[in-house]
Amino acid sequence: MKSSHAFILIDDECALCNRLAVWIARYDKQDEFRITGLQSEHGRIILAKYGMSGISLESIIMIEDNQYYSGSNAVMAILKKLNGVSFLRKTYGIMPTSIREKIYRIVANNRYKIFGTAKYCSLDKKIRSKFLT
Repeated sequence: MKSSHAFILIDDECALCNRLAVWIARYDKQDEFRITGLQSEHGRIILAKYGMSGISLESIIMIEDNQYYSGSNAVMAILKKLNGVSFLRKTYGIMPTSIREKIYRIVANNRYKIFGTAKYCSLDKKIRSKFLT
């Protein structure tokens, strides 16, 4: 296990976010990430440590090496570190940042209406270690 992991923080109550977290955990073959909810105790501690306590719950956050990414930039940073998703990474990467962020914002602002709400999904043993609970 690595001594230092990138943190991914997601909206705890968003079904889409939870599905995304499980998908990330399954493709994280190099054990790069630890995932937690923005509203969780771990999430609040991490956000406070990096001076981001008031951050919007509408953003996925990735923190690595004292640098943080949010929104579509976080998604891009995550895709760059995952194995087996090069087509998705290249497709997402060719979009201009402004368009990518606009699409991200539309989905983020409507995620409950489209995908509903949920608490963390049940996790199989192979990916459970990636989640800070």
